[in-house]
Amino acid sequence: MFNTAPKRIGWFCVFCIVIIGGWFTATILMPSLAATPANVPVWKIQVTPWAGDQHIAFTPDGKQVLDSFSDRRNKTHGIRRWDVASGKELAPITSEGKIPLLSKNGMFYAIFGKQENQSPKIRIYRVLDQKQIGEILASSIDGTVVEIIGTKPLIVIQHLQNTAVINSPSIQRSYSFWDVTNKKFLQSKSHQTTLYDTYSFPEDVAFSNDGTKAYSLWTVFTQTSKGKTSQYAEGLEPWPDNSLVGKPKEAWLLNEVNGKIVKLPFSKQTPGIQFIWKKPALSKDEALLAATSTNDPGGWSDNGEDGSVRCYDLPHQKLRWVYYKKHNMPDKFLFSPDGMMLANGGYDNEYNNNGGYLNILNTKTGKLIHSFTEQTLWQQISDRTRKFITDKAYGTSFLKKQFGKSMEKYYRKPPPGNSGLPISLAWSPDSKMLAAAYADGSMKLWRVNK
Repeated sequence: MFNTAPKRIGWFCVFCIVIIGGWFTATILMPSLAATPANVPVWKIQVTPWAGDQHIAFTPDGKQVLDSFSDRRNKTHGIRRWDVASGKELAPITSEGKIPLLSKNGMFYAIFGKQENQSPKIRIYRVLDQKQIGEILASSIDGTVVEIIGTKPLIVIQHLQNTAVINSPSIQRSYSFWDVTNKKFLQSKSHQTTLYDTYSFPEDVAFSNDGTKAYSLWTVFTQTSKGKTSQYAEGLEPWPDNSLVGKPKEAWLLNEVNGKIVKLPFSKQTPGIQFIWKKPALSKDEALLAATSTNDPGGWSDNGEDGSVRCYDLPHQKLRWVYYKKHNMPDKFLFSPDGMMLANGGYDNEYNNNGGYLNILNTKTGKLIHSFTEQTLWQQISDRTRKFITDKAYGTSFLKKQFGKSMEKYYRKPPPGNSGLPISLAWSPDSKMLAAAYADGSMKLWRVNK
Protein backbone atom coordinates (compact mmCIF):
# COMPACT_ATOMS: atom_id res chain seq x y z
CA MET A 1 0.00 0.00 0.00
CA PHE A 2 2.83 2.36 0.91
CA ASN A 3 4.56 1.68 -2.40
CA THR A 4 1.55 2.66 -4.48
CA ALA A 5 0.98 6.05 -2.79
CA PRO A 6 4.08 7.73 -4.28
CA LYS A 7 3.14 6.30 -7.68
CA ARG A 8 -0.32 7.79 -7.42
CA ILE A 9 1.11 11.14 -6.40
CA GLY A 10 3.60 10.92 -9.26
CA TRP A 11 0.94 10.10 -11.81
CA PHE A 12 -1.24 12.89 -10.42
CA CYS A 13 1.65 15.35 -10.84
CA VAL A 14 2.23 14.13 -14.39
CA PHE A 15 -1.49 14.55 -15.09
CA CYS A 16 -1.43 18.11 -13.73
CA ILE A 17 1.66 18.98 -15.76
CA VAL A 18 0.04 17.62 -18.94
CA ILE A 19 -3.19 19.52 -18.29
CA ILE A 20 -1.44 22.81 -17.38
CA GLY A 21 1.02 22.39 -20.24
CA GLY A 22 -1.77 21.74 -22.70
CA TRP A 23 -3.72 24.75 -21.45
CA PHE A 24 -0.62 26.95 -21.61
CA THR A 25 0.20 25.78 -25.12
CA ALA A 26 -3.34 26.27 -26.45
CA THR A 27 -4.18 29.49 -24.61
CA ILE A 28 -0.87 31.33 -24.30
CA LEU A 29 1.93 29.88 -26.44
CA MET A 30 0.17 29.13 -29.76
CA PRO A 31 -1.64 32.51 -29.98
CA SER A 32 1.66 34.23 -29.17
CA LEU A 33 3.47 32.32 -31.92
CA ALA A 34 0.68 33.13 -34.38
CA ALA A 35 0.65 36.82 -33.48
CA THR A 36 2.45 39.56 -35.36
CA PRO A 37 6.23 39.32 -34.87
CA ALA A 38 8.06 42.31 -33.45
CA ASN A 39 8.98 45.09 -35.88
CA VAL A 40 11.54 47.86 -35.63
CA PRO A 41 10.18 51.32 -36.51
CA VAL A 42 12.22 53.72 -38.63
CA TRP A 43 12.30 55.88 -35.51
CA LYS A 44 10.37 56.28 -32.30
CA ILE A 45 10.04 59.34 -30.07
CA GLN A 46 8.41 59.79 -26.69
CA VAL A 47 6.41 62.95 -26.27
CA THR A 48 3.56 63.14 -23.74
CA PRO A 49 0.22 61.31 -23.51
CA TRP A 50 -1.87 62.45 -26.46
CA ALA A 51 -5.17 64.28 -26.25
CA GLY A 52 -8.20 62.59 -27.74
CA ASP A 53 -8.42 65.08 -30.62
CA GLN A 54 -4.73 64.91 -31.50
CA HIS A 55 -3.76 65.08 -35.18
CA ILE A 56 -0.51 64.31 -36.94
CA ALA A 57 0.35 64.83 -40.59
CA PHE A 58 3.16 64.78 -43.12
CA THR A 59 4.11 67.97 -44.93
CA PRO A 60 3.27 67.83 -48.68
CA ASP A 61 6.95 67.27 -49.56
CA GLY A 62 7.09 64.28 -47.17
CA LYS A 63 10.14 65.66 -45.31
CA GLN A 64 8.50 66.47 -41.96
CA VAL A 65 5.96 64.95 -39.57
CA LEU A 66 3.74 67.49 -37.80
CA ASP A 67 1.86 67.27 -34.50
CA SER A 68 -0.52 69.84 -33.04
CA PHE A 69 0.11 70.17 -29.27
CA SER A 70 -1.05 71.97 -26.16
CA ASP A 71 1.20 72.21 -23.10
CA ARG A 72 -1.06 73.51 -20.34
CA ARG A 73 1.65 73.44 -17.71
CA ASN A 74 3.87 75.82 -19.67
CA LYS A 75 0.90 77.53 -21.33
CA THR A 76 2.23 76.93 -24.82
CA HIS A 77 0.44 75.74 -27.93
CA GLY A 78 1.46 75.09 -31.48
CA ILE A 79 2.74 72.52 -33.93
CA ARG A 80 5.78 70.34 -33.32
CA ARG A 81 7.87 69.18 -36.26
CA TRP A 82 10.19 66.22 -36.81
CA ASP A 83 12.59 65.49 -39.63
CA VAL A 84 11.49 62.29 -41.37
CA ALA A 85 15.01 61.22 -42.35
CA SER A 86 16.57 61.49 -38.87
CA GLY A 87 13.69 61.71 -36.39
CA LYS A 88 15.25 64.90 -35.02
CA GLU A 89 12.84 67.47 -33.60
CA LEU A 90 12.85 70.81 -35.44
CA ALA A 91 11.86 74.25 -34.17
CA PRO A 92 8.13 74.24 -33.34
CA ILE A 93 5.49 76.62 -34.64
CA THR A 94 4.06 78.39 -31.59
CA SER A 95 0.58 79.88 -31.37
CA GLU A 96 -1.76 81.66 -28.99
CA GLY A 97 -5.10 80.44 -27.81
CA LYS A 98 -6.16 76.80 -27.94
CA ILE A 99 -4.49 73.80 -29.57
CA PRO A 100 -4.25 74.42 -33.35
CA LEU A 101 -6.41 72.41 -35.73
CA LEU A 102 -4.05 70.76 -38.23
CA SER A 103 -5.24 69.71 -41.69
CA LYS A 104 -4.69 66.08 -42.62
CA ASN A 105 -2.68 67.06 -45.71
CA GLY A 106 -0.20 68.99 -43.55
CA MET A 107 -0.72 72.23 -45.47
CA PHE A 108 -2.73 74.40 -43.06
CA TYR A 109 -3.60 74.99 -39.43
CA ALA A 110 -6.26 77.05 -37.69
CA ILE A 111 -6.02 78.95 -34.42
CA PHE A 112 -9.08 79.74 -32.32
CA GLY A 113 -8.73 82.79 -30.13
CA LYS A 114 -9.32 86.42 -29.40
CA GLN A 115 -6.77 89.12 -30.05
CA GLU A 116 -6.71 92.31 -28.01
CA ASN A 117 -9.81 94.50 -28.45
CA GLN A 118 -11.14 92.22 -31.19
CA SER A 119 -13.99 89.75 -31.57
CA PRO A 120 -13.14 86.01 -31.37
CA LYS A 121 -11.84 84.75 -34.70
CA ILE A 122 -10.61 81.61 -36.38
CA ARG A 123 -7.37 82.44 -38.15
CA ILE A 124 -6.02 80.09 -40.84
CA TYR A 125 -2.28 79.81 -41.55
CA ARG A 126 -0.10 78.03 -44.07
CA VAL A 127 2.35 75.60 -42.46
CA LEU A 128 5.09 76.23 -45.02
CA ASP A 129 5.73 79.87 -44.05
CA GLN A 130 3.28 80.44 -41.14
CA LYS A 131 1.59 83.16 -43.20
CA GLN A 132 -2.02 83.95 -42.32
CA ILE A 133 -4.18 83.28 -45.38
CA GLY A 134 -7.65 83.96 -44.00
CA GLU A 135 -9.91 84.35 -41.02
CA ILE A 136 -13.54 84.05 -40.02
CA LEU A 137 -15.47 85.56 -37.11
CA ALA A 138 -16.25 82.80 -34.60
CA SER A 139 -19.68 84.32 -34.01
CA SER A 140 -20.62 83.92 -37.69
CA ILE A 141 -20.24 80.16 -37.95
CA ASP A 142 -22.78 79.17 -35.23
CA GLY A 143 -21.30 75.71 -34.93
CA THR A 144 -18.21 73.65 -34.23
CA VAL A 145 -15.20 73.56 -36.53
CA VAL A 146 -14.33 69.90 -37.05
CA GLU A 147 -11.76 69.77 -39.86
CA ILE A 148 -9.73 71.59 -42.52
CA ILE A 149 -10.01 69.87 -45.91
CA GLY A 150 -8.69 70.32 -49.43
CA THR A 151 -5.93 72.46 -50.86
CA LYS A 152 -7.96 75.68 -51.12
CA PRO A 153 -8.57 75.18 -48.07
CA LEU A 154 -12.13 74.66 -46.73
CA ILE A 155 -13.19 74.89 -43.08
CA VAL A 156 -15.80 72.24 -42.14
CA ILE A 157 -18.37 73.41 -39.59
CA GLN A 158 -20.87 71.10 -37.89
CA HIS A 159 -24.20 72.48 -36.67
CA LEU A 160 -26.36 70.61 -34.13
CA GLN A 161 -29.83 71.56 -32.94
CA ASN A 162 -32.04 69.63 -30.51
CA THR A 163 -35.54 69.04 -31.84
CA ALA A 164 -38.63 67.00 -30.99
CA VAL A 165 -40.47 65.36 -33.87
CA ILE A 166 -43.45 63.02 -33.40
CA ASN A 167 -42.69 62.94 -29.67
CA SER A 168 -39.34 61.31 -30.40
CA PRO A 169 -36.00 62.80 -29.26
CA SER A 170 -33.98 63.94 -32.23
CA ILE A 171 -31.13 66.15 -33.37
CA GLN A 172 -30.83 68.13 -36.57
CA ARG A 173 -27.31 68.03 -37.99
CA SER A 174 -25.87 70.00 -40.89
CA TYR A 175 -22.48 70.88 -42.34
CA SER A 176 -21.26 74.09 -43.91
CA PHE A 177 -17.98 74.74 -45.70
CA TRP A 178 -16.16 78.06 -45.48
CA ASP A 179 -13.97 78.78 -48.49
CA VAL A 180 -10.88 80.48 -47.03
CA THR A 181 -9.67 81.75 -50.41
CA ASN A 182 -12.95 83.35 -51.54
CA LYS A 183 -14.10 84.23 -48.00
CA LYS A 184 -17.58 82.76 -48.31
CA PHE A 185 -19.62 79.64 -47.62
CA LEU A 186 -19.91 77.12 -50.47
CA GLN A 187 -23.65 76.65 -49.89
CA SER A 188 -26.00 79.46 -49.03
CA LYS A 189 -28.19 77.05 -47.04
CA SER A 190 -27.08 73.78 -45.44
CA HIS A 191 -29.11 70.58 -45.74
CA GLN A 192 -30.62 69.53 -42.39
CA THR A 193 -30.33 65.85 -41.48
CA THR A 194 -32.70 64.76 -38.72
CA LEU A 195 -31.24 62.07 -36.49
CA TYR A 196 -33.40 59.92 -34.21
CA ASP A 197 -32.24 57.78 -31.30
CA THR A 198 -29.21 60.02 -31.16
CA TYR A 199 -27.18 57.61 -29.06
CA SER A 200 -26.74 55.44 -32.14
CA PHE A 201 -25.86 57.83 -34.94
CA PRO A 202 -22.39 57.51 -36.49
CA GLU A 203 -19.57 59.21 -34.62
CA ASP A 204 -17.80 60.44 -37.74
CA VAL A 205 -18.57 61.66 -41.23
CA ALA A 206 -16.23 61.28 -44.22
CA PHE A 207 -15.68 64.47 -46.23
CA SER A 208 -14.59 64.95 -49.84
CA ASN A 209 -11.82 67.49 -50.46
CA ASP A 210 -14.06 69.78 -52.52
CA GLY A 211 -16.75 70.12 -49.85
CA THR A 212 -19.51 68.53 -51.94
CA LYS A 213 -19.81 65.31 -49.93
CA ALA A 214 -20.27 64.54 -46.24
CA TYR A 215 -20.89 60.80 -46.17
CA SER A 216 -22.54 58.85 -43.35
CA LEU A 217 -23.77 55.22 -43.43
CA TRP A 218 -27.10 53.96 -42.11
CA THR A 219 -28.64 50.51 -41.67
CA VAL A 220 -31.90 49.78 -43.51
CA PHE A 221 -34.32 47.03 -42.48
CA THR A 222 -36.99 45.63 -44.80
CA GLN A 223 -40.03 44.32 -42.95
CA THR A 224 -43.30 42.73 -44.07
CA SER A 225 -46.22 43.06 -41.68
CA LYS A 226 -49.85 42.18 -42.51
CA GLY A 227 -49.00 41.90 -46.17
CA LYS A 228 -47.36 45.32 -46.30
CA THR A 229 -43.63 45.73 -46.93
CA SER A 230 -41.86 48.74 -45.51
CA GLN A 231 -38.32 49.95 -44.91
CA TYR A 232 -36.83 51.47 -41.79
CA ALA A 233 -33.48 53.29 -41.59
CA GLU A 234 -32.26 53.05 -38.03
CA GLY A 235 -31.27 56.46 -36.72
CA LEU A 236 -32.79 58.38 -39.65
CA GLU A 237 -36.40 57.55 -38.77
CA PRO A 238 -38.34 57.20 -35.49
CA TRP A 239 -38.36 53.71 -34.05
CA PRO A 240 -41.45 51.91 -35.43
CA ASP A 241 -44.29 50.91 -33.12
CA ASN A 242 -44.03 47.24 -34.04
CA SER A 243 -40.84 45.35 -33.18
CA LEU A 244 -38.42 44.76 -36.01
CA VAL A 245 -37.57 41.22 -36.94
CA GLY A 246 -35.20 39.89 -39.52
CA LYS A 247 -31.92 41.26 -40.75
CA PRO A 248 -30.88 44.38 -42.67
CA LYS A 249 -30.75 43.93 -46.43
CA GLU A 250 -28.94 47.12 -47.43
CA ALA A 251 -27.24 50.27 -46.21
CA TRP A 252 -27.89 53.87 -47.13
CA LEU A 253 -24.95 56.11 -47.94
CA LEU A 254 -26.25 59.58 -47.10
CA ASN A 255 -24.60 62.71 -48.43
CA GLU A 256 -25.42 65.19 -45.69
CA VAL A 257 -24.53 68.14 -47.96
CA ASN A 258 -27.49 67.65 -50.31
CA GLY A 259 -29.51 64.87 -48.68
CA LYS A 260 -29.08 62.40 -51.54
CA ILE A 261 -28.96 58.68 -50.71
CA VAL A 262 -27.13 55.88 -52.51
CA LYS A 263 -28.18 52.30 -51.73
CA LEU A 264 -25.38 49.85 -50.91
CA PRO A 265 -25.67 46.08 -50.36
CA PHE A 266 -24.73 43.95 -47.39
CA SER A 267 -22.72 40.76 -47.68
CA LYS A 268 -24.50 37.40 -47.45
CA GLN A 269 -23.49 37.13 -43.80
CA THR A 270 -25.73 39.87 -42.45
CA PRO A 271 -26.12 40.71 -38.76
CA GLY A 272 -29.22 41.39 -36.75
CA ILE A 273 -30.78 44.46 -35.19
CA GLN A 274 -28.55 47.22 -33.79
CA PHE A 275 -26.14 47.12 -36.68
CA ILE A 276 -24.18 50.37 -36.31
CA TRP A 277 -21.68 52.01 -38.64
CA LYS A 278 -18.72 53.95 -37.30
CA LYS A 279 -15.57 55.75 -38.49
CA PRO A 280 -16.22 56.04 -42.24
CA ALA A 281 -13.16 56.95 -44.36
CA LEU A 282 -13.09 58.06 -48.00
CA SER A 283 -10.24 57.41 -50.43
CA LYS A 284 -8.57 60.35 -52.16
CA ASP A 285 -10.24 59.58 -55.50
CA GLU A 286 -13.59 59.10 -53.68
CA ALA A 287 -13.97 55.63 -55.20
CA LEU A 288 -13.69 53.66 -51.95
CA LEU A 289 -15.36 54.06 -48.58
CA ALA A 290 -14.45 51.98 -45.52
CA ALA A 291 -16.15 51.78 -42.14
CA THR A 292 -16.38 49.51 -39.12
CA SER A 293 -19.53 47.60 -38.31
CA THR A 294 -20.80 44.66 -36.34
CA ASN A 295 -20.35 41.20 -37.83
CA ASP A 296 -21.88 39.36 -34.91
CA PRO A 297 -24.95 37.23 -35.81
CA GLY A 298 -26.82 38.72 -32.85
CA GLY A 299 -25.86 42.23 -33.80
CA TRP A 300 -25.08 43.37 -30.26
CA SER A 301 -21.29 43.12 -30.16
CA ASP A 302 -19.91 46.30 -28.59
CA ASN A 303 -22.19 48.55 -30.64
CA GLY A 304 -20.49 47.48 -33.84
CA GLU A 305 -16.87 47.51 -32.67
CA ASP A 306 -16.07 43.84 -33.03
CA GLY A 307 -13.35 43.85 -35.65
CA SER A 308 -15.34 43.99 -38.89
CA VAL A 309 -14.08 46.34 -41.62
CA ARG A 310 -16.21 46.81 -44.75
CA CYS A 311 -14.99 48.49 -47.91
CA TYR A 312 -17.40 49.70 -50.60
CA ASP A 313 -16.74 50.39 -54.29
CA LEU A 314 -18.81 53.57 -54.69
CA PRO A 315 -18.82 53.97 -58.51
CA HIS A 316 -20.23 50.44 -58.86
CA GLN A 317 -22.29 50.59 -55.63
CA LYS A 318 -21.09 47.24 -54.39
CA LEU A 319 -19.38 45.75 -51.36
CA ARG A 320 -15.79 45.06 -52.35
CA TRP A 321 -14.68 43.08 -49.28
CA VAL A 322 -15.15 42.43 -45.57
CA TYR A 323 -12.20 41.99 -43.23
CA TYR A 324 -12.90 40.48 -39.84
CA LYS A 325 -10.60 39.64 -36.99
CA LYS A 326 -12.11 38.63 -33.69
CA HIS A 327 -11.20 40.70 -30.61
CA ASN A 328 -10.03 43.71 -32.65
CA MET A 329 -12.03 46.93 -32.33
CA PRO A 330 -11.32 49.32 -35.26
CA ASP A 331 -11.13 52.97 -34.29
CA LYS A 332 -9.04 54.72 -36.96
CA PHE A 333 -9.11 54.38 -40.76
CA LEU A 334 -6.92 56.10 -43.34
CA PHE A 335 -6.49 55.29 -47.03
CA SER A 336 -3.01 55.65 -48.50
CA PRO A 337 -2.61 58.50 -51.04
CA ASP A 338 -2.24 55.97 -53.90
CA GLY A 339 -5.48 54.26 -52.81
CA MET A 340 -3.87 50.81 -52.65
CA MET A 341 -3.81 50.38 -48.86
CA LEU A 342 -6.00 51.04 -45.85
CA ALA A 343 -4.44 51.63 -42.45
CA ASN A 344 -6.65 50.76 -39.51
CA GLY A 345 -5.95 50.68 -35.81
CA GLY A 346 -7.84 50.24 -32.59
CA TYR A 347 -8.15 48.32 -29.34
CA ASP A 348 -7.19 44.66 -29.23
CA ASN A 349 -9.19 42.67 -26.70
CA GLU A 350 -6.58 39.92 -26.74
CA TYR A 351 -4.46 42.32 -24.73
CA ASN A 352 -5.12 43.50 -21.25
CA ASN A 353 -6.53 46.95 -20.51
CA ASN A 354 -5.04 49.41 -23.03
CA GLY A 355 -3.61 47.17 -25.73
CA GLY A 356 -3.86 48.30 -29.34
CA TYR A 357 -3.00 47.23 -32.90
CA LEU A 358 -2.15 48.80 -36.27
CA ASN A 359 -2.90 46.94 -39.52
CA ILE A 360 -2.41 47.58 -43.23
CA LEU A 361 -5.03 46.08 -45.59
CA ASN A 362 -4.95 45.68 -49.37
CA THR A 363 -7.83 47.77 -50.75
CA LYS A 364 -8.34 45.47 -53.77
CA THR A 365 -8.66 42.22 -51.83
CA GLY A 366 -9.15 43.17 -48.18
CA LYS A 367 -6.24 40.90 -47.25
CA LEU A 368 -3.93 41.79 -44.38
CA ILE A 369 -0.59 43.06 -45.72
CA HIS A 370 1.14 43.68 -42.41
CA SER A 371 0.67 44.48 -38.73
CA PHE A 372 3.00 46.76 -36.80
CA THR A 373 4.06 46.07 -33.22
CA GLU A 374 7.21 46.15 -31.11
CA GLN A 375 6.11 43.27 -28.90
CA THR A 376 8.54 40.37 -28.76
CA LEU A 377 7.43 36.76 -28.39
CA TRP A 378 8.21 36.81 -24.67
CA GLN A 379 6.16 39.99 -24.24
CA GLN A 380 3.28 38.37 -26.11
CA ILE A 381 3.42 35.41 -23.71
CA SER A 382 3.71 37.69 -20.67
CA ASP A 383 0.80 39.84 -21.80
CA ARG A 384 -1.56 36.91 -22.42
CA THR A 385 -0.61 35.34 -19.08
CA ARG A 386 -1.35 38.61 -17.30
CA LYS A 387 -4.69 38.89 -19.09
CA PHE A 388 -5.67 35.44 -17.85
CA ILE A 389 -4.68 36.27 -14.29
CA THR A 390 -6.44 39.63 -14.20
CA ASP A 391 -9.56 38.54 -16.11
CA LYS A 392 -10.09 35.14 -14.47
CA ALA A 393 -8.37 35.18 -11.12
CA TYR A 394 -8.48 38.80 -10.02
CA GLY A 395 -12.24 38.74 -9.70
CA THR A 396 -12.16 36.21 -6.84
CA SER A 397 -12.61 37.54 -3.32
CA PHE A 398 -9.56 35.57 -2.11
CA LEU A 399 -7.10 37.29 -4.42
CA LYS A 400 -8.74 40.67 -3.86
CA LYS A 401 -8.35 40.24 -0.13
CA GLN A 402 -4.83 38.82 -0.16
CA PHE A 403 -3.25 40.72 -3.06
CA GLY A 404 -5.58 43.67 -3.66
CA LYS A 405 -3.05 46.50 -3.96
CA SER A 406 -0.34 44.59 -5.76
CA MET A 407 -2.86 42.96 -8.10
CA GLU A 408 -4.39 46.34 -8.92
CA LYS A 409 -0.94 47.71 -9.81
CA TYR A 410 -0.28 44.62 -11.92
CA TYR A 411 -3.61 45.07 -13.70
CA ARG A 412 -3.04 48.76 -14.48
CA LYS A 413 0.46 48.29 -15.84
CA PRO A 414 0.58 49.04 -19.60
CA PRO A 415 0.96 45.99 -21.84
CA PRO A 416 4.67 45.26 -22.31
CA GLY A 417 5.92 46.39 -25.70
CA ASN A 418 2.45 47.58 -26.73
CA SER A 419 1.91 51.34 -27.08
CA GLY A 420 -1.86 51.05 -26.87
CA LEU A 421 -4.49 52.68 -29.06
CA PRO A 422 -3.29 54.59 -32.14
CA ILE A 423 -4.68 58.10 -31.58
CA SER A 424 -3.82 59.52 -35.00
CA LEU A 425 -2.43 58.18 -38.29
CA ALA A 426 -0.69 59.88 -41.22
CA TRP A 427 0.55 58.52 -44.56
CA SER A 428 3.58 59.94 -46.33
CA PRO A 429 2.72 61.47 -49.76
CA ASP A 430 4.44 58.58 -51.58
CA SER A 431 2.53 55.94 -49.53
CA LYS A 432 5.79 54.35 -48.39
CA MET A 433 5.68 55.31 -44.70
CA LEU A 434 3.03 55.50 -42.01
CA ALA A 435 3.31 57.64 -38.88
CA ALA A 436 1.23 56.78 -35.81
CA ALA A 437 0.72 58.61 -32.52
CA TYR A 438 -0.14 56.24 -29.66
CA ALA A 439 -1.95 56.52 -26.36
CA ASP A 440 1.24 56.03 -24.34
CA GLY A 441 2.64 59.29 -25.73
CA SER A 442 4.91 57.76 -28.35
CA MET A 443 5.10 58.48 -32.06
CA LYS A 444 6.45 55.84 -34.41
CA LEU A 445 7.37 55.98 -38.07
CA TRP A 446 6.82 52.69 -39.87
CA ARG A 447 8.12 51.70 -43.31
CA VAL A 448 5.38 50.05 -45.37
CA ASN A 449 6.10 47.23 -47.79
CA LYS A 450 3.21 46.62 -50.19
